[in-house]
Amino acid sequence: MAFQIEYFHPRLLAEIESWPVDVLADYAAWLSYWLSMAPAFACLTPGPSGMGYSS
Repeated sequence: MAFQIEYFHPRLLAEIESWPVDVLADYAAWLSYWLSMAPAFACLTPGPSGMGYSS
């Protein structure tokens, strides 16, 4: 299953793309690792009964 990152606002992506090259490279490496492990990660989202796992 393929995963992708979606940024909630275009301004956020523009900010990330403006980072210094070395920081951007670290971020890209972290994202690559995170995407390879994506099924093992859970996102906590606020719900009616507090924090819970998203599906």
